[in-house]
Amino acid sequence: MKSQEVLPGFYTAEDRVLASHHQVALLIELARSRHIPEDRLLRNTGLFPSDIRSANHKLSVSAFRRLITNVADMDRSSTLNLLWGSQLFPGHYGSPSTLLVNAGNLMEFLETLVRFRFFLCPFMAPNLVKDDQWTYLYWIDAGGLGKAKPFVVTALMSGVSSASNWLAGRTLPWQIFLKQPQPKNSSEYSVAFGDRLRFSAGINLMRIDSRLLFEPWGSVSELVRASALSESVEFLDSAKPVYGLPELVYRVLLSNSSKFTSLQTVSDCLGMSPATLKRRLKECETSYQTIYDNARLHLSLYRFYVEGWSQDAVAKSLDCCNGANFRRMFKRWTGLTPSEYRSCFKLDLAR
Repeated sequence: MKSQEVLPGFYTAEDRVLASHHQVALLIELARSRHIPEDRLLRNTGLFPSDIRSANHKLSVSAFRRLITNVADMDRSSTLNLLWGSQLFPGHYGSPSTLLVNAGNLMEFLETLVRFRFFLCPFMAPNLVKDDQWTYLYWIDAGGLGKAKPFVVTALMSGVSSASNWLAGRTLPWQIFLKQPQPKNSSEYSVAFGDRLRFSAGINLMRIDSRLLFEPWGSVSELVRASALSESVEFLDSAKPVYGLPELVYRVLLSNSSKFTSLQTVSDCLGMSPATLKRRLKECETSYQTIYDNARLHLSLYRFYVEGWSQDAVAKSLDCCNGANFRRMFKRWTGLTPSEYRSCFKLDLAR
């Protein structure tokens, strides 16, 4: 990372950046439909019922995190995340939603999700990786979701699966890898995702055959799509979105992946002391070490399973000294050895 490089602005967990009347309002309405008392639902969030209907009201990621904690604590079925996700996309988020509806194929859908994610999924950042065989979609914590992350990432996977199936006019063979252990209500997950599902996978990831990316999805209005794209780009430029601090740290680390950047270097890039960076990340319910480990895990997965590097080559690229150290570190990150992880990725499914 060059010291003179200009980094984008960032927000912390306490900055008000999330529109209350979009994804948040949908979650609240669904919770109400489950007869969750509103006073308990909004407890400690700083939200009032009138805020939910206001297009001008914003809430912080920390308040959103508390809202999700309230929902999860009171949702006896433990399936509200799946239901919320199934209604997230295309949503009612202006021209980006229009772009999703008018996606002509899966690739256009996924590229829209990534490009305009500040409006479509502002609390987590989708990332798209493609090779000749597979296309991978995974999320990183944008602004500090902490313990609420499993709830949100499962909802986003449900959203992508549901919306893409609807637009394609058929059930797409998504393969789902969830970091969380298998829950008691795993049958509900099977209903949402089908049988191509793996728990305790060490990463939250969706995967699909790359040959399906450009299969046409039926009649699409190119005029409407072009107009929505122009409006979305203009809206994105005027909004001048900034990154959540955890996401920005992650991206700084990956931008210098040839030699992983130190805490001092990252904090210098962000214009703050290492102590301030650690304190602000703690407010986001994460840490530099957690983000550092995630960045190295994601890079090692890409190099080992996508690009086909040897374990020793991956170890050397991560400054792990040798393959044995890499295997120990990999098992600490995922609970599995690299070989076990390769078997996990097979999912016992034919392409």
